[in-house]
Amino acid sequence: AGGRKSLARTAKKLTSFRRTSTICAMKYYRKKLSVYPIFEWLEVGILLCFAGGFLDAYTYVTRGGVFCNAQTSNLIFLTLNLASGNPAGAVRYLTSVLLFIAGVFFSELCLHLSRKKRDEFHGHSYVLLGEIAVLVLVGFLPSSVPDMFVNGLVSLAAAVQFDNFRKLEGKPFATAFCTGNMRSATEHAMHSVAEKDLAAFKVTGKYFLIIVSFLCGVLAGYYASRAAGGYAAFIPAALLAVVLICILTGNALQNRQRARQSAEQPTPDAVQAAEPTDNAAQTAETNNNAAQTAALFRPDAILASARQDGAEQKSAEREPETDNADAQTGIGEENPQ
Repeated sequence: AGGRKSLARTAKKLTSFRRTSTICAMKYYRKKLSVYPIFEWLEVGILLCFAGGFLDAYTYVTRGGVFCNAQTSNLIFLTLNLASGNPAGAVRYLTSVLLFIAGVFFSELCLHLSRKKRDEFHGHSYVLLGEIAVLVLVGFLPSSVPDMFVNGLVSLAAAVQFDNFRKLEGKPFATAFCTGNMRSATEHAMHSVAEKDLAAFKVTGKYFLIIVSFLCGVLAGYYASRAAGGYAAFIPAALLAVVLICILTGNALQNRQRARQSAEQPTPDAVQAAEPTDNAAQTAETNNNAAQTAALFRPDAILASARQDGAEQKSAEREPETDNADAQTGIGEENPQ
């Protein structure tokens, strides 16, 4: 009996904890929905950075030691191959660099068109869908396909992701490499220490999570590529599909929240209809004041005012004589002869 009571208490505590956690999570995400677009959330950034690190390890392990994200290293290897007299080796790095540029151009074009239509959400969604399609295609390509072609396709997908997602809850960040994220994390860490700024400390923690997620993606990409070969490209494609579902769901919730807020706010017509009495009272008071002012400046009113002033002045002149007479009468009564 004692054991059953203990289990019942434990189950009750777990149920209460789950209910409290659910309520807190709902409040947290409802607040984030009203502040940031879904594609800037920390959770989305973690998944994107994991996919970015995975793709770097994938192309390096399976496709001839080329980085799909870090184009600086590709440019260095390209220059070194040219300097050593190996133009064939330089070409495979050049292909990755050129397709990375093409990916950024395509991404910017989609975003530009979506901003013209004031529909930035669909621009991000279409670009992300294109990246998923490219990675699925790469996963189906056999190992006989030249590495230069495969690396170019992956660089195209990485460029689209890098250019499309550049903010993390209002702060700049990158999904393709860690250099800028490390600089931003260090900057906010300095401000949190020097200025005792709690908000800067929280931003530092976010950047730290992003960097760790990228490194975890590199580790996962290394082991998955060693185990599954080219088919490992399906893993980042699946992660990006999860991101796309989150973006679609979050956008639907944001639209519903905006519709609810607009329905709760009264329209200008409703405000005017709710206050007709006050407007009528103000109009009547204004008309009354205007009538009184006009009446004061009429000729008969001016003459009447002048006569009243003259009568008051004569009355004031008579009062001293009356006072003197009363005073003399009083003196005579007090001193009889």
